[in-house]
Amino acid sequence: MKLHTPAALLLAAFIAVCIGRTIISNGDFSSGDTQWTFGDYRNVADGRVVDGEYRIDISTAQQEEWAVQLMQSGITLSDGKNYELTFDAYADTDKTIVVSIGPGVSGDISVPITPSKMTCSVAFSTQNGNAHSCRLDFNMGKISGMVALDNVVIKEFVPEPDTTGLPEKDCSFPTASRYPFGIKPSNFTQSQMNRHCMDWFRMWKEKYLTQQGCRSGEYRVQRIETGDSNTHDTVSEGIAYGMIIMVYMHNDSNDTQGYFDGLWNYYCRYKNENNLMTWRIYSDGTMHFPGGAATDADIDAAHALFAAHRQWGSSGSINYFDQATGLTSSVLQHEISDNNDVRPGDSWDIGNPSYFAPAVFKQFETLTGLSRWGDIAGHTYSTIVDYYFNSDETYNSEFDMHTGLLPNWCSYEGGEQSPGEWAMDYNSFWWDACRFPWRLGYDYLLHGTTNSDYAQTNTARISRFFKEKCNGDPSKICSHYTLDGRETSWNGSPNPHLGTEDTMNLAGFVGSIAVAAMVDEDRQWLDTLYARLVELPMCETGVNWGTDYFCDILKMLYLLVLTGNMPDFYSSFEVDDDVGIDKKSTILPPDEKFTQPIMHRAGNRITMIMNVHGIQQHSGAWLFDLEGKSIATPFPPTVRQAGRYCATVDGSELSSGMYFAHIHIGDRSYRQSFSFLN
Repeated sequence: MKLHTPAALLLAAFIAVCIGRTIISNGDFSSGDTQWTFGDYRNVADGRVVDGEYRIDISTAQQEEWAVQLMQSGITLSDGKNYELTFDAYADTDKTIVVSIGPGVSGDISVPITPSKMTCSVAFSTQNGNAHSCRLDFNMGKISGMVALDNVVIKEFVPEPDTTGLPEKDCSFPTASRYPFGIKPSNFTQSQMNRHCMDWFRMWKEKYLTQQGCRSGEYRVQRIETGDSNTHDTVSEGIAYGMIIMVYMHNDSNDTQGYFDGLWNYYCRYKNENNLMTWRIYSDGTMHFPGGAATDADIDAAHALFAAHRQWGSSGSINYFDQATGLTSSVLQHEISDNNDVRPGDSWDIGNPSYFAPAVFKQFETLTGLSRWGDIAGHTYSTIVDYYFNSDETYNSEFDMHTGLLPNWCSYEGGEQSPGEWAMDYNSFWWDACRFPWRLGYDYLLHGTTNSDYAQTNTARISRFFKEKCNGDPSKICSHYTLDGRETSWNGSPNPHLGTEDTMNLAGFVGSIAVAAMVDEDRQWLDTLYARLVELPMCETGVNWGTDYFCDILKMLYLLVLTGNMPDFYSSFEVDDDVGIDKKSTILPPDEKFTQPIMHRAGNRITMIMNVHGIQQHSGAWLFDLEGKSIATPFPPTVRQAGRYCATVDGSELSSGMYFAHIHIGDRSYRQSFSFLN
């Protein structure tokens, strides 16, 4: 809830189109107190109409908000609609009253009132089953003094985009945008980076997108390994990530709208009473437990829906914009606390830094006209992020620096707090927290430091720490760290086997740190990180805990951000066609450079030509696919001379896609990725 002046409401990026007459009767009190009921249950207050306003005078504050109420019953609302309650109010001193529409519609909403008369605005939505005859309550039992109310209105509204200010942009893949802030990798051309996205998308979709266990018109993202007997299940996070991937990967030759709609249809089938998807669904369609939602999934799904409106419009079978605004309203009601803390779901409370998505909060603020989203972004930056920024817990004595790392779970103010034994090493930089650099980095790339300076300073700090820690070698990045940056490993309950993957070099961490390097604008480190991320194959840890699914889907999201293919569709993003000015591989030491392999095909013969500088001795090369499978036996060079390497291989079975050339030079071995079009 936010307070707005009428002028501020008019300046919102989206206008409210009101439908029909107001739902409140006698909201201006022109007919006295007709239709209104005053409740004074402790005999401490007096309520009456004075000069066309309803005035309440309270002599003594009570322990219950409901001890003093002004109410109107018999308010009829429709299922699945968006509404706005507005009213004018002032008081003798600063006070807070509590507003609710119910039962079971809005919850209790705290509204600050000042001595200056102002218009207060509360947005809320109805879900299936709760739009019966409702009652509006103004509760003020815990205060004393005077409060005056007037011009009470509830109207249905449908936010509509103000398209006059939107740029004429093609949002189809590849957008290849230049972000307003930060840098992009330069060791590949934009065309090559676009191909990295497309190649990975096709492999990811083939493995994880399925209609098994779905109804007609539905798709789901399956987790191949889950840590228990319910394998091939689906979580709401995967549905939301899949929606983001589909909307940003769409173009005329890669039509993903049907997949997007199918994922959203699946999400909608498992909505709970709060209009939010239950977080885990087994492969047979049964729920892990009814009711519980996951906030990060609901936020990401709303982000994808807004992007879908810009990509495809909302005149088809799904009104993407209407669904997005309804979903953001449900998130505000059920997954954001009264203090603007980001809750982990709609049924419990604790802090999870990786659920904090300030980039899209800023977008929601613009698209819904509710400035509270900006307040939420600023609040978490000023609590959790601020707490750890200079905390002793994040100081690394070896490098005399703070790491910038945040834990999987913590309190809302920052500090150690466990959600339960199932979270295991909750106070470490692990499988939730690994997304934090990506979340903060994406905020900086789109908005700079609008939400907070920490979007830059904390994210850059993470990049610098890992560069020092790993001596500039991204293959040394592990998958589990204490907050002060020490490698650690888990061997406790309920899954002691997780420790075996803690030392692995996996995309979930490498890609997130690469986004952090974009913020720090360390081009050499970024290029090296990006090259490492690209060459990592489909994840096969051998540990049955969902890590493979998680790394593979995160890699797709990271690639979209890193390559400039996840801009804000509602901003004036610019196409970036000058990436790749440095075509040299950053994998090699600076005194040993070679160009990326150039591939030619004539019939079944593929020729690989590589210019090598400063190296006289050659041994051979091998071709591998992304999963590390050899697709050609070792072949000797047909031309062997200083500065040039040329070899051929039988390519009759080679299809279009991304591959790796393993080049052996003397006693050293190098790996270079390349794309091949059949």
